[in-house]
Amino acid sequence: SFGANELKVFPSIVSDYLNIETSISEKLKIAVFNLQGKLLKVSASEKVDMQEFAAGLYILNVTGGNKSNRVLYILKTLLKTK
Repeated sequence: SFGANELKVFPSIVSDYLNIETSISEKLKIAVFNLQGKLLKVSASEKVDMQEFAAGLYILNVTGGNKSNRVLYILKTLLKTK
């Protein structure tokens, strides 16, 4: 898994784009799941468009090289965040 300083996912409350920063050089694969475990989206971008999703909670799985982390409960809101 990613070390403590190798992966940053922000903001935790998102209305439009979710940002992923990592210190590894390998290409990332970001998968977004609903709470039932259904795969909703796969992205290779470090900026994930969340606008298409309804307000609610989502699970994010970030994979890069031989490392993988699951970030639980990204809150999608309809309100704009600053």
